Amino acid sequence: MMDISFSIPSLATRNKPVGIGSLKPLLWRDPSDRSSLFQDAAGTVPVTSSGDPVLRMNNKGALGGYFLAPSPAAAPIYATDGTHHWLESDGVDDVLQFQGTVPFSVSVFEAVAFRTISIQRSFAHIVSNKGSARQPLISTPQSQPNRVTVAFGSSPINVNTSASLIGVDVVVTGANDLATRVANVNGIVVSGSGAALTDSSAAPYQVYGPNAANIRDYGGVHMNRVPSEDELAVVRAFYAAQSGGVA
Repeated sequence: MMDISFSIPSLATRNKPVGIGSLKPLLWRDPSDRSSLFQDAAGTVPVTSSGDPVLRMNNKGALGGYFLAPSPAAAPIYATDGTHHWLESDGVDDVLQFQGTVPFSVSVFEAVAFRTISIQRSFAHIVSNKGSARQPLISTPQSQPNRVTVAFGSSPINVNTSASLIGVDVVVTGANDLATRVANVNGIVVSGSGAALTDSSAAPYQVYGPNAANIRDYGGVHMNRVPSEDELAVVRAFYAAQSGGVA
């Protein structure tokens, strides 16, 4: 059974070093770590300055490996304002695909922090590993810019905010197990019955596509388990600090 309550971390958790790495996510994208960013597919030309293209991003998670743009034209750019760091996708053809297979699990968790610059597709994909009935698809609809959709298999959760999210930093977390689905967008929580996911697709895990999104991407994680309440608070606080989103 998944605990969907949300609170600040316990005193015991706050008094010991806890970070994203300690949670052992399978995938961990971290634009703030320039040592994981490269301008070439081989990983020999490092990203050094704001405006550099990011053709390859090394995965800091337990699966290892890396994310790759299929062509130089499809590479997002690294950008920073001196405090925050992000990858900026153009909403036309930019996409980063994980080079490997993400193991299947019916218990799954996704976190991402981003800012929508514009919505140029009916449903702009922030993160996609859904295929036909698999793991999360996080998207924003052009017709409802106040909404974030978090879909597990064929079971979407629509989180509606009070105003357009264009130009707004958001922290999105979504989790599913056989009992419960839950999504949280800047503190707005929507839940439903768990989706019985099936491993019926070999679609790659990718960000900004395949239905291209025009966003600032502050990073994210993927886990094949549902985090505890304290772990969830750590994740949301981390991505609120990485962006301007709400924990």
